[in-house]
Amino acid sequence: MPNPVIAPGGAPDLAGFREAYPAARTFYAPAHPSNYRSPRTDPHPWRGIVWHTAEEDAHDGIFVAPWWFQQIHPGQEGSTYLALEGDGDLYQCVQFDDYAFAQGATLRNASGPDLLILSEGITNYNNGLMSVELEGRAATINETFTRGAAQWRTAVRFAAWFCLEHDIPIDRDHMLGHHEIPNQSHWDPNFAPPVWDALLEDIHLEAAKLRSVNAAPSVEVGTHTHVLRRAPLFKTGPPLFEAT
Repeated sequence: MPNPVIAPGGAPDLAGFREAYPAARTFYAPAHPSNYRSPRTDPHPWRGIVWHTAEEDAHDGIFVAPWWFQQIHPGQEGSTYLALEGDGDLYQCVQFDDYAFAQGATLRNASGPDLLILSEGITNYNNGLMSVELEGRAATINETFTRGAAQWRTAVRFAAWFCLEHDIPIDRDHMLGHHEIPNQSHWDPNFAPPVWDALLEDIHLEAAKLRSVNAAPSVEVGTHTHVLRRAPLFKTGPPLFEAT
């Protein structure tokens, strides 16, 4: 298998995010062209964020998702726009003008927390919805994606910045889990209701900070190496928590 291609700091669509958070570690790990479509046809304005889990161990120093997106998988093509490592590092895998194969469905339904998005004209789950892959597993995400930890802080900061940039309301009508998209075999991210509540609260607080100072305080970061490896098989199962 080819070695992964990673460009530190080179994520093209995250320049504004880096300006707001100068200490943020961002990387460009472009997906293989078979795993996305370029460009997006009839692009819809961004209207929400969908959170995923990569179904790999968090905090182990080895990040699979960007590597997986860089490989050819006939019949299993897929990608998300962004992938967020357990240590808080943020990878862009698909450019925002392109079309990531993230949500696993294209038809809308008229029920669930995405009803408002439906009324705003979204007709395709992959068009107009930002997708973010979190390093971790759906079965244990409530233990590894912890409030205030590095991965949580980056998720909050990105969501606050992205929602302000695109005038997206910060609520459960515009913040979805992959399992809430219809016709799914996956049950990620499996956030417990208190995690959703805390995540939205922190995104609101961060957005208020960005509005008031137009920047965020820098955070000291350390240096470390990045290891990507071959991905394990995805595992699916019944949800531990009911969707809210």
